[in-house]
Amino acid sequence: MGIRLQGLGVRSTRWLAVACAVASVSAVWVHTTKNNTSQTSAWLLHTGLPAGMVVTSSDVSHVHVNVPDAANAGLLQAHPVGMRLAVAVGAGALLRRTDIASHIALGVRDVSVTIEGGHVPLSLKRGASVDVWVTPNSVLSSDGITKSVQVATSVVVKSASQPGPTGSVTVELQVPERRVSALVAASHAGAVDLVAVPGMDSAGAR
Repeated sequence: MGIRLQGLGVRSTRWLAVACAVASVSAVWVHTTKNNTSQTSAWLLHTGLPAGMVVTSSDVSHVHVNVPDAANAGLLQAHPVGMRLAVAVGAGALLRRTDIASHIALGVRDVSVTIEGGHVPLSLKRGASVDVWVTPNSVLSSDGITKSVQVATSVVVKSASQPGPTGSVTVELQVPERRVSALVAASHAGAVDLVAVPGMDSAGAR
């Protein structure tokens, strides 16, 4: 016989949903406590971040969870704020020690570029992946048309300022070390454009 929900008010159905959620959590707790688990502190990531991003205080929460004893040792215990991710990590994941790397291990450098208004994606945000193009001020091709040059691909946006009075923004990019020189030189030789890479935010996140 099915359960009749007709006639229940919004408040009643809401309490029914809460009761179901509590029952589900209780069932999971009973199951996990029977399988060699223990409670430990961990860091929960709220937002999916790509490899190379520096963790900020708004990205994580300190939580206490029940995890299998075998997985406990691999969880990151140190405060992660200011640390850089070695791999992409999805929202809702607990940070592990192997998720963290140094600038040297990743081979990236932080480069700030000031870009004129209208030359950055409207959806630009921290953690986004972009290609960097430069249009030289004075170099013309044989047909008399200035050609844009791609100087970096799929670099991660570390931060972006609010537009200034002229509409320009300052964007901090995490650039592979081998491309830093070319990007810095090109940014002084002409107009810089950032082009969004579709579907690359937190790509490959575990």
